[in-house]
Amino acid sequence: MFNDIFIKNTLKKLYRNYFYNFAFKKKGNCFNIERNIHYLKKRDINIDQKCKWDKTIEYYIGNGLKKDSIKEALYIISNSTCLKFEEQNTQFTGKKGLIFQLSAGCASYAGCIYNDKPQPVYLTYQCSSEIGRVLHEVGHALGLAHEHSRSDRDEYIKIHKYYIRSGAESEFKTINQKEFSNLSVTYDYSSIMHYGTTDGTWFEWFPTISSTKYKLFEFMMRQNKNMTFNDFKQINLLYCNKCNWLDMVDKKYKTTEKSRKWSKCYFGGYPDHRHDNCKKCICPKGYTGDMCRKVVESNKKDCNGTFFWAYDKRRWYMVYGAKKCFVLFKSDPKKKVKLMIAEAHARNSRPCTEDIGHQVKYLKDRGNTGLLICNNNYDTINVTSEGHAILLYYNGNRSNDYLIAGYQAVDSSTPTSVS
Repeated sequence: MFNDIFIKNTLKKLYRNYFYNFAFKKKGNCFNIERNIHYLKKRDINIDQKCKWDKTIEYYIGNGLKKDSIKEALYIISNSTCLKFEEQNTQFTGKKGLIFQLSAGCASYAGCIYNDKPQPVYLTYQCSSEIGRVLHEVGHALGLAHEHSRSDRDEYIKIHKYYIRSGAESEFKTINQKEFSNLSVTYDYSSIMHYGTTDGTWFEWFPTISSTKYKLFEFMMRQNKNMTFNDFKQINLLYCNKCNWLDMVDKKYKTTEKSRKWSKCYFGGYPDHRHDNCKKCICPKGYTGDMCRKVVESNKKDCNGTFFWAYDKRRWYMVYGAKKCFVLFKSDPKKKVKLMIAEAHARNSRPCTEDIGHQVKYLKDRGNTGLLICNNNYDTINVTSEGHAILLYYNGNRSNDYLIAGYQAVDSSTPTSVS
């Protein structure tokens, strides 16, 4: 018995060492664990920064990095926030800013840490070539923490500690609630700040992260294309809060009824910093109008309509082909909507991203990335809304894409779920 246990434990150590070298040290794997600098504090956003970034941030790109990709990432952020980035031709000192520096790993401090000198953003050449990876590290520099480290993460994911390689444990700890706030946005599996299911593992087939809600959410993790609506929202609320959407409560920024009286934004929208009167909102995907109260209407001929009333008896909706459709299934306010996706077909992609997959927004926070569906999905998916409506975005990119779904009203006591 003792010998069996000894042999088993010895084999485990050998497997760990072998598979770490095989799976984790593969050349150029940028998404493997970031270096631990000052917790190189890593989605809540850091509201307890030692300094705060000005709306114009100076930066310098060192030698050996892919400059075009870094500039494109900074343009994406400046195009969706009030922040601007100003390149310097020579490395500077004596003032705050960002220095993109060639390194053996990819990492950044969380938030502004110096008032009197620039701070580094460490990138390998491959990391600097991936726009999504640059967005991830600049997100840290602006204060965004890892999504999977949020204080409420245990409601959405499970961390498999046994599979985390030695030295990477700190990347999976929850963050300090006194320093970070989620600014009232819900957990987003598709955040640019979310690790993938096997990041940090000692063997690439063993998961470090899994969803506690539904398997398809795991296919959304580790997307490397763009920041999500709520990623941008947190940056804008912290740096572009001219409409007083946030109040300081117990030394933390929060959205309150008092702060919201200045601008009524609906369905996860928030005040648009580009308008002086605070009467316009930045709307999540599928919504429009000054206050984000309207659903983007679809072409009736292509999509069979935009609004569908859900009754107790199930009805069916079907759409196919290369087209884009926003479809709202709505019930009586005293009930909820249950959407049964019988079949769906979209391009094969993992991670499944917003530009490829069909999307089901079932939470009240429509700014949150909904359930994304890629590939050929013949398993029935049942989604029950948090409120009394579900927004479906049919994202047909090819002639053979399609979606078939049944919808009905259910009792308001039915738990919000995906199964």
